[in-house]
Amino acid sequence: MKRKAASQSSFEDQAARKRIDTLLSLSGAAYCAGEQKLSTRYVLLARKIAMRHRLKIGVAAFCKHCNQVFCEQGKTHKVRVVAGKAYRVCGSCGKRRMVGKAKVVKKA
Repeated sequence: MKRKAASQSSFEDQAARKRIDTLLSLSGAAYCAGEQKLSTRYVLLARKIAMRHRLKIGVAAFCKHCNQVFCEQGKTHKVRVVAGKAYRVCGSCGKRRMVGKAKVVKKA
């Protein structure tokens, strides 16, 4: 049986995208307020909505292993450069994920 293709412009998908964006912004605000469990719950709900509607979420917003939101660099995540590639290391679970190529800074 063929999989149903995700529709790009349906009203339900637009509403889901809006709800996902709202939940991710609420998760950042909750983490900054000291509510780490609530922040993780918001990210989990946003991921479930995205899976149900087959939408993509920016992976730079959270850790896909423990649902930790990345809002403060150095506290929630660290950025490391290894062999010219930038990695984001989660502060809670320690998993690392490649962000992209590191920018080379030329010294004069």
